[in-house]
Amino acid sequence: MIRIFHTASGIKKTGHDSVFEVKNIAFIIISQNSLKTALDIYEGIASSKIGIDTSEILYLTFFIEKKKNELIETAKKYISELIPVSKSAANNEKNTDISIKNYEKLSINFLGGLFRDFDRILFFLALGATVRCIAPLIKDKLSDPGIIVIDESGKFVISVLSGHTGGANEFTEQISGFLNAVPVVTTATDRTNRFSIDMFAKRFGFFIEAARDKIKVFNKASLRGEKFKIYIENDFNVKEIKNYIDKFNNSKDFSYINNLDFHSSKIIAISTNENLKKSIPADIAVILRPKRLVVGIGCNKNTDFEEIEDFILSKFADNNLSINAIRNTATIDLKMEEKGILQFGEKYGGFVDFFTKKEINDFIEGFNRKRDEDSLCFKHTGAYSVCEPCAALSAKGGRGNEAGFILLIPKQKKGNVTMAVTTA
Repeated sequence: MIRIFHTASGIKKTGHDSVFEVKNIAFIIISQNSLKTALDIYEGIASSKIGIDTSEILYLTFFIEKKKNELIETAKKYISELIPVSKSAANNEKNTDISIKNYEKLSINFLGGLFRDFDRILFFLALGATVRCIAPLIKDKLSDPGIIVIDESGKFVISVLSGHTGGANEFTEQISGFLNAVPVVTTATDRTNRFSIDMFAKRFGFFIEAARDKIKVFNKASLRGEKFKIYIENDFNVKEIKNYIDKFNNSKDFSYINNLDFHSSKIIAISTNENLKKSIPADIAVILRPKRLVVGIGCNKNTDFEEIEDFILSKFADNNLSINAIRNTATIDLKMEEKGILQFGEKYGGFVDFFTKKEINDFIEGFNRKRDEDSLCFKHTGAYSVCEPCAALSAKGGRGNEAGFILLIPKQKKGNVTMAVTTA
């Protein structure tokens, strides 16, 4: 299996079925002290296996001003010494990836590129200088990268921007531990240990519908002490959600319901169904979509993205499934260059899984599924089938175990496309 992620800085590949996110992190290094601090952070990440243990691969880039030749050479030397050690400590060559790049100056054009291509940016600058640098680039909390400032001596780590969605608060706490530094996090829900809807969604991989409005409304409600009711369809893990919410100071404000009711409480509805059993008033409810649907796709060569998208969207509508609940796409590795599938995978879900014909056929034979060597699929791909087994394999991490997922939409075909949907 090969797993492909589309990131702002390009395609990233891994063979790890436990990795569900790729994060690009930039370090703006200005001195020997800040280089040492950055290297301490890198060692901490590698030795603690942060990447794989939290289902992430981290790509770290050290940016150093082009004219600082001595600093650049020192960084290259230290990194060449550290990488073999960190790989051994993490026992995983893809836990982190590190590189060095140069820049002319901290211009708006340069920083704009970082805002576009990186998920988090660490500045080794004064807080005021950093704010002045990034101010023209700030848009909103859903699209801005997480911004962190670390002082020259490495004593304070400050979460500046996109603390929740951008991950700045969590990363601030983590790297403070590596440095024995003081984490500075000022987000109100974090400081008062109260529930926040965006961190809840981040923890469980939920998509928040109408997020820009709902995050503000629901987090303010949490701070004011309002009551919340959680409605969960599709048998999502209620126990795990309860355990998560119980750690907050306002956990007593939460109750769990089996049927939607519209009293004064705020309602958090968790469902993969596009249309819920009962319409919810928009002013008191937020809908969260669990990212747990895997779309298996097969198609003829050079099938247009529009044909793939239109067919899959129509089948999601027919089966009352939300497109926002797609976790990923899966197909055979012969389609790794198929632009239509790659475009669909980039637009919907976090990644695309590609399986070999052997992995597919072993799965089918292991569970006595239909084997048709006269089919066009077998003739062109060498696999007995594509969309159903690929969706099933991806849902179970490529391990071929049928237990634990449900085939929500069996193989469907129209024109040049076949598709199927399973739960992960």
